[in-house]
Amino acid sequence: MNLTSTYRLAQIRRRWKVVAVVMLLTVLAAAAFASTARTTYVGKSTLMLSGRTPEQDAVMVVGYLTLFNDPATIERLKAGNDIPEDVTAEARTAGASPILNIEAKASNPQIAQDAAEKMARTFSSDINSTQQKGKDQHLADLQGQLLGVEPLAPDGSANAFYSALTTQINEVKSDATNELLGLQLRAGVRELAPNRPLTIMAGAVGGLLLGMLAALGVGALSTRPANSADLRQRTGVEPLIEVPSARKNHSVGIRRDRLRALGNIISLDGPPAPSIVAVSDTRGGSQAREVADALAESSVRQGACTVLIYANNEAAPGVTGIGFNDALGNVGLIHELLRDTEHPLLKTVSVGSNIGDRYRLLTRDRMAAICDELRTVANRIIIVTPPIGDSMDAQTLCAVADATVLVVTRKKATFADVTSAADELKRAHARLLGAVLMDRSGGERRDVRPETASETKDKRRFENLREVPAAHAETIAQQAS
Repeated sequence: MNLTSTYRLAQIRRRWKVVAVVMLLTVLAAAAFASTARTTYVGKSTLMLSGRTPEQDAVMVVGYLTLFNDPATIERLKAGNDIPEDVTAEARTAGASPILNIEAKASNPQIAQDAAEKMARTFSSDINSTQQKGKDQHLADLQGQLLGVEPLAPDGSANAFYSALTTQINEVKSDATNELLGLQLRAGVRELAPNRPLTIMAGAVGGLLLGMLAALGVGALSTRPANSADLRQRTGVEPLIEVPSARKNHSVGIRRDRLRALGNIISLDGPPAPSIVAVSDTRGGSQAREVADALAESSVRQGACTVLIYANNEAAPGVTGIGFNDALGNVGLIHELLRDTEHPLLKTVSVGSNIGDRYRLLTRDRMAAICDELRTVANRIIIVTPPIGDSMDAQTLCAVADATVLVVTRKKATFADVTSAADELKRAHARLLGAVLMDRSGGERRDVRPETASETKDKRRFENLREVPAAHAETIAQQAS
């Protein structure tokens, strides 16, 4: 089974409710039809074509069949024989033979047989009368010619032309070519009893197929990704992981584990693993901060000295003071802006001062200089950017990063939003690592918060890690404390 078939089956499974509803409606309709269906009877009358060669018989019979099955012909035959309106009629061929079967269906066997016989008789009479008119005209022409010819020649012998005309007249009189003859005008009646179980079963099978088509149609009309397969198939962006909602107790742990797994995926992207990772939402998204916090936590658990920069220009509640926006004006301030957290190996840089338009300050060179400064004290830098499509700042931030993770909010982001974000990153020459398909969290977002007295803490623990490999970072941090 190829990927397309697997994707189609997944679409049907996700929309099983659509399939179930359509199938249920179809079964109910089939059951209603079966409960009201009555026994019907089919009367048959048989006609035969005469005077043709075998290879010509089939052609003529098909022509007569087409003529009989014309709705106008059937209505005329019914009206001419006082046949009830509810009686239906149809002509059928008997294989490749010159036999034409006329069938009439009615609720009464006697009516069905009488209708078949009357329609067959009338139809054959119409055909034969038309044939007879042509024969009569031809015969009249020949007889007119015969009147002008003497039976004897001047020498008293028989006139050969007179004899030929006489022979031709006799052949025309006896010719029955293309005439329809009644082979068995009352060929019998058969009963058609309704098969209710078969009708309901056929309705169920038809409803299943119709429901599957409806599910595929709904999937094709959908504008938002439902899972990773949708995201990959419709946008071409590679999904990294799916993160479920945390509305239920059992899904909180799953959400946490999936976000940790995302950290492992990024760490395995290499060698070397990306040292600067940008995390950005699609248009109107708000989940990038949570993903970045999870990546930072995963990074320090792996022993990497990490700096988390909130560059999304949205200050977190309760966090004040200078921050990233202020470092854009003075790159040398960046070390003074590092805030301690509950993790010894993690420091954060808050948004800082409120700047409505950072276009003049946020340049690629300036951002690269900030990252160069931070590389002296950190093994990994994680940047939270504004949503791509909502701010031009995101392109610059992602262009500086070694890799960008795109956060796609399920049931909110559209396929157009994802493709637009991917195109924006491509134009900025940023590397898109993949997308995280994420449900909105049901609970409150837990940011990586700086400690209350973070400005007064001893910073030597973090600074001692500048020249130390990440594998030994946590041990040294514990000794420094």
